[in-house]
Amino acid sequence: MQEGKKIVSNVFYYFLDYTTLFFFGYFFWFLMGKFLNASQFGVLYTINTLILLFAIFTTLGFSESLPKFISEFLEKKLDAEVKSILRFSLNVAFFMSLAVSVLIFIFSDYIALRFYSAEFSLPLKIFSLILISGTFNTVFKAILQGFQKFKEMFISDFFSSVFRIIVALVLIYLGFQAIGGALSFLYWFTIFVIISSYYILKIKIKKEEKFIDKNFIKFSALSLVSLLSVFFLNQSGIIILSVLSTFRSVALFGVAFIFGQLTVFIPSIIFGAIFPNISELWVSNKNALKNLLAITLKLTFITVTPFLIFFLFFPEGLIKTFLSPDLIGAAPLFPSVLIGSFLFGISSILMITLYSAYHPKLRLLILIGGSAINIILSLLLIPILDSFGAALAYFASQIFIFGFSLFLLNRILNFYISKKSLTIFPIVVFFLIILSLVKLTGNIALQALIVLIAFVVYSLFLFKFRVIGKNELFLLDYLPNINIFLKFKTIFKYLVNKFK
Repeated sequence: MQEGKKIVSNVFYYFLDYTTLFFFGYFFWFLMGKFLNASQFGVLYTINTLILLFAIFTTLGFSESLPKFISEFLEKKLDAEVKSILRFSLNVAFFMSLAVSVLIFIFSDYIALRFYSAEFSLPLKIFSLILISGTFNTVFKAILQGFQKFKEMFISDFFSSVFRIIVALVLIYLGFQAIGGALSFLYWFTIFVIISSYYILKIKIKKEEKFIDKNFIKFSALSLVSLLSVFFLNQSGIIILSVLSTFRSVALFGVAFIFGQLTVFIPSIIFGAIFPNISELWVSNKNALKNLLAITLKLTFITVTPFLIFFLFFPEGLIKTFLSPDLIGAAPLFPSVLIGSFLFGISSILMITLYSAYHPKLRLLILIGGSAINIILSLLLIPILDSFGAALAYFASQIFIFGFSLFLLNRILNFYISKKSLTIFPIVVFFLIILSLVKLTGNIALQALIVLIAFVVYSLFLFKFRVIGKNELFLLDYLPNINIFLKFKTIFKYLVNKFK
């Protein structure tokens, strides 16, 4: 019971944290889409992609290995090992980020002229300044996650995200365009590091010895390669488009990818919150791990699917509403990119389970295979189909990742999806039929009513056909005693009992 309470508490605070990053992140990109033209948007999105890439190098896989080993060592009462890996990780991250930042700053003019254009030289210099704070942002977040300080992580992310939006708005108003957006990253990461430092320094670890666990080094090295593989699995199209095509093409793929991340919202919350607990359950209770995984995947699928269908039905309307009409060319990319992103969200849960079950090499092979598919297909298709070619390459790589991760996890854990869960598919088809009625009318109010009816019918059918039932009720007992959650518990239990 105590384990379940801790898991749900982690999910709750990680939900708040991820929602904060989700809301402010999308608000930031929607602002950029409104105030920047397609080319400037592409420049900023390329900087964002470079931050993701180089932060993997400068953190050397610590973003994954720290949460895993901190939680395991604390469970085994090995304080000395915890202190050791913290010191080692922070020292390495500092010197790596400093060295890489200096090199990029010095050679920014050459890199811009060789791979991009002269206008990209200043953004590269700004990027080199961002990298150090971005590196510590990643490491500090991993430390908080390992200690399961999700409340503290939420507070740090909230205030730093607010500050980022303020800086971006002020600098864009002053005419800095893409450079203003890039500088807001610097302030965002720096504020997070300052606030989270306060919480990390309060953590008391009595024992202190100078040694480093060999397994930590091994898993960090494997995580480094895995994270690079994840990056190229998701971002190869952006990198190759920025070199072989134009920043406008980068912007179109970036818009589709941004909306695609909406389908990763629920999986990402669960992924981050249960990561430490998966490691603990692998050691103590494998049957509980299988049960947790089955419920997690089922709830993820039934929650995300209707929104995915909705996004695929109305891509032009979404772009016109939240971004600039100059970016409407991203609409044809939505099916490939959004479905691919949805598959990646589910695959992330499967693959982190493989990682925690001491099969990091298997996960690595899957990721390398998917990355290779994306890179090869992007190089072949982008010169012919431009951004649409990048979308097709991304989709193909995600099908590969999902299929092989599910197959291997089934072999290791004897994991399976219950037949009752398959009832979701006819329910999805019925939802699709109702939603298609929107195309038959031009009345906005009637369209909104049809969409609302579709979602309500979908939700009720989940209980009517027992896709959601008593197996999920135990989770409700661990939700916080807040009015909104108490009302949710009452409604959920009523529906389960009504249709039992």
